Formats: sequence, C-alpha cells, structure tokens
Amino acid sequence: MSLEEREEVKFLVDLVNIYSPSGREAKIAKYLYERMESDFEFDDVKLDDVGNVVGVYRGKRPSVLLCGHMDTVPGRLPVRVEGKYLLGRGSVDAKGSLAAMILAAHELKRSGYEGEIIVAAVVDEEGRGSGAKHLARSGLSVDYALLGEPSGIGQITVGYKGRVQLRINVETEGFHASSPWLGKSALMHSLDIIARIREYVEKEGGSSPFDSLTMCVTLMQAGVATNVAPPNCAFTLDIRVPPRLRSYRVVNDILSIVKGYVDSTEHGVDVQVVPEEITEAFLVDKANPLVSALSAAIHKVTGRSAQLVRKTGTGDMNILGFSLSIPAATYGPGDPKLSHTNHERLDLEEYLQSIEVMKEALEILYRRHAPSD
Repeated sequence: MSLEEREEVKFLVDLVNIYSPSGREAKIAKYLYERMESDFEFDDVKLDDVGNVVGVYRGKRPSVLLCGHMDTVPGRLPVRVEGKYLLGRGSVDAKGSLAAMILAAHELKRSGYEGEIIVAAVVDEEGRGSGAKHLARSGLSVDYALLGEPSGIGQITVGYKGRVQLRINVETEGFHASSPWLGKSALMHSLDIIARIREYVEKEGGSSPFDSLTMCVTLMQAGVATNVAPPNCAFTLDIRVPPRLRSYRVVNDILSIVKGYVDSTEHGVDVQVVPEEITEAFLVDKANPLVSALSAAIHKVTGRSAQLVRKTGTGDMNILGFSLSIPAATYGPGDPKLSHTNHERLDLEEYLQSIEVMKEALEILYRRHAPSD
C-alpha cells in the first residue's frame, strides 16, 4: 500500500484541504466533530462556545489532554502528495500534530487502553489563543497535557518565550510639510519612542536568543496627505519575553518609558499604549513524567535519543501550562522552520512515526501511574 492510500494519510489530507485561517475554523470544526463522533467513536464529543472541538475517551487515571489547533496562518497553498511529502497550508503547523493525536488516541482505545484521553482541537492559536484560554477556563481536570506543534520526530519542546503585543497611538498637531520647523510630526515622535523602547530592550541583554528580550515593529500607519506632516501615527510592537522576566513587568516598564518621553518632549503630543496581548513565558521542568515518557517513546520508536528544545515563539502551552499547573510538553511531526512559510511540507513517514511515539508515551505514562492508583 502506498503512503497516499493509507487511512492515516487520507485523514490528514482531508484536514489540510479544509482552508482554516484563524477566525474561519467552522468548516474544519464541523468535519472533526462528525469524524470524532462517528468514525473515531469518542465517548463524548462537543463543540464549545468558542468553536473548539473536544472529544473524550473515558477511563481511569491518568487523564491526558492531547491539544492541537485547527487554525493556520492565512494564505492558501496547493495541497498535494509528492513522494513521501504532503504539501499544503497547515500540513506542518499544525494539522499533522492534530491528526496524529486523534489517531493515536483512537488506536489506543481500540487496543484496550484503559486510561482517560481528552482530545481538544482548538481555535485561534495563531491569533490570540482564545481557544486555549477558553479551554483553560472550562474547569478541565487532567493529569498531563501534551500540546501539538511541529518539533520534529526526535525533539520535544520544553519552553516557549512569552509575548507582549502593544498598539501605540500617537497624535500631535499637523503642519505643512514645507515648514518642518513648526513642530514635530506624530511619525517622528513614534520613531523616537521606538528608539527609547529598543534601548530598554537591548539593555536587558541575554546570553542566547531564548534568554533575550526582543522587539519587532510589525505594523505602522501614519499620515493624511503627501504635503502634511503626519498628525497621527499608530504602530504595533511584538515583544518576546524570556522566562527570567515577567511579561507584565515589561509592559509596566514600557508604560514608564512612554510617560517619560511625553513628559520630556518640548512639543505637545498625546500617546496611548494599548496592550493587545500579554502572555507569560513557560518553561517545563525537564524531569516531569510526560517529558520522560516522550523521551522513552522516541527512543523506542526511532532508536535515537530525544532532544529537548526551547523556542523563541509562543504557543498554547504558555496558556494551558500556567492555567492547569500540571506536567506539560509540546511535540509533533514536521520541521518547525517551515511553519508560516509558503514551503510547508510534511514528511508522511515522520507523521506516521509520531502516531506511534504518542501511543507509546501514553502507554508508558499509564504503566508508571497505575501502581499508585
């Protein structure tokens, strides 16, 4: 049987064929709800208030949450199988991980596995994490949480940086572009504010990209006409925060920097800072039982030792890891460097192996947990 003919691959191809950028997950949610209720025979499946699909296989402790996201970044890509690779938006980030979780849970239950498994397919991971936040507030009670993101077959993600997204609006008096001595435009004020914040970010230092505070200006709008000094400017900052700092502290520091600038300028200016997202960094205890079980499973399935990695991005583990306060880890097939690119392609052999790794990891957790019950 060719890779393309395998049911596991057909399921993943179906998911990737459903275009589901953040905010447009309804179609894929309906597909998953129906498949999880019928073909995959979950004991209970529900579609919650924000659009997450949550399926439960009831059983004994330990209860394990397998959580992947349905949404992708925007931008359609042709979906096709080329040799051993599946190409298409979301194949890597992160429908491969989500499909592997659903299939691993189903195959375990079909084989007689007695532990409880909850599979959550959440919305808006690429946005503001509203799906994971809703799940965290739902009163969910589990012993372990495995999050699905591309790590590569032999790697386990144990850390993510925090994220601060700020929208800064600057307003001042406009004037004719031929008379720049009359004042200072909102755009020039904005550039000065950005320079001060950048100076603060650079002073925080850091021994590695993961340990460093970083900043990127991602959006900027300014101006009303080609011959008028801009009376308004709005820009967005994406700031990534290492575990040694708290995101809320960074926000307060930036508020102080902006206030200091406004107080010191000779030109009248009004500045409003709007925090649009504040997510704390999350670093897993490497000795936690889930990391240990995944490491053992990777070695058994692949014959190689697992590598523990820390990422400079942010994921749903930040939200659920803090909220649930249980052993957590992130794992899934695919090269994370291909995420958010137009070159997404997933190695289907790796995808199939990841299903085996997840099954083995849950078996190990169950065997280790059972004697204490």
